[in-house]
Amino acid sequence: MFLFKSPFNEKLIEFQKTLNNRLYNLRHGLTLDGKVQPLPLYASAASAESLTQRNQAISSAGCVLDNTADRLQDGAEYQRRRQEWEIEYKQAQSEINIIEVQLKEQELLIKSSQIALQEAQAQQSAARELYEFITSGFLVVPTYKWLMGRLATLYAPAYDAVLSMCLMAERSWRYDVGDYQRQGFIKTSAWNDSYQGLLAGESLQLDLLQMESAWLQRNERRLNINKTISLSKLLSENGLKTQILSKKAVSFTQDSKLFDTNYPGHYLRQIKRISVSILVNVLSPYPALPTEISAILTQTSSFTLTKVDDDGVTWLYDPTRNSGSSKNIANNLRAQQQIALSSLNGKDDGGVAKENWLCTLMFDDDRYLPFEGTGAISTWTLEFPDQSVIDVLVPNLYTSQLKDIQIHLHYTALDGGKPFATAVKGKMNHG
Repeated sequence: MFLFKSPFNEKLIEFQKTLNNRLYNLRHGLTLDGKVQPLPLYASAASAESLTQRNQAISSAGCVLDNTADRLQDGAEYQRRRQEWEIEYKQAQSEINIIEVQLKEQELLIKSSQIALQEAQAQQSAARELYEFITSGFLVVPTYKWLMGRLATLYAPAYDAVLSMCLMAERSWRYDVGDYQRQGFIKTSAWNDSYQGLLAGESLQLDLLQMESAWLQRNERRLNINKTISLSKLLSENGLKTQILSKKAVSFTQDSKLFDTNYPGHYLRQIKRISVSILVNVLSPYPALPTEISAILTQTSSFTLTKVDDDGVTWLYDPTRNSGSSKNIANNLRAQQQIALSSLNGKDDGGVAKENWLCTLMFDDDRYLPFEGTGAISTWTLEFPDQSVIDVLVPNLYTSQLKDIQIHLHYTALDGGKPFATAVKGKMNHG
């Protein structure tokens, strides 16, 4: 008979099984160990009283065992219930801790919401004040309309002025680099009338940045060359004196052959600076030389070969300009420039005589020097507007204190390579 079960006590379970087995054995006339009780062969008949007593004893023992089993079962249930309550207590305590954390979190959310509410109220108040200021103060719709009209009136001329300066900067870039074939940097389509020229300045700024980048890539150091040209050798002494006496001026040409004789194959010859020296013979029979002299040197034309081009060399060597091609020839850049010679003193011959003096004088001057950047292949005129100077230097064709006039030229160039030099030498031989 299964009376109770306790999964928490193995010894109690074992005792329960043993008790059930013994009760079973007693009720079926067996021994406690489950064996058949031996009966005597000559046994006397049992009396009813003795059997009743035995039955009562067995029933009392069974009741005692039943009570004991009930008590053990109740104790086991109480122990199990205690363990379950302890687990429920711990679980409830954990839930309480979680709820407390959630309550703290909600408190923080409430505080942040209150702060956000205060900020929103402050922004609303500021927006209300700004609205009242805009709608009731100086900044009203008529004022804005006047402001837009005024800005449109000022912005368009300002754009035109800036665009002109940008185009001049592009011309200076070409002038310095010597590239006149490249597509232009500055775009004149930056202004859009539909949007009243908005972002036109940013478009011009982008064009200038691209031009600056190209300048950094192309700004290479060139060959620096000094050349002295004697007009008495170029024109002959008689030819020099004849021009001075007849025209009060000397006209001469610095052609391609004059430069190709020393450096064939060079191109992009551009003048850096130029000076003039008047050499005289101081002789006692002649009048004393003046301390001041008046002469004007004018560049009447110039030519620059901007690329390695055989047709361009052919065009330069042809006096009639009918053969070859002038596609890569830059003509008359900054034409008709002049310098004045005012003294025979070596320290001052018109402002461009001594290199050291020139650099000291123009150290902070960012303007171009006279003739700077123009083509070294050029034509010139040296005028003497004062007749008294001519009378002293060249009284006549046979008596003259003028020994020579020298042109000191400092220019830069690029080397076009040996094939180009060979082609130029061939044109010199057939020119």
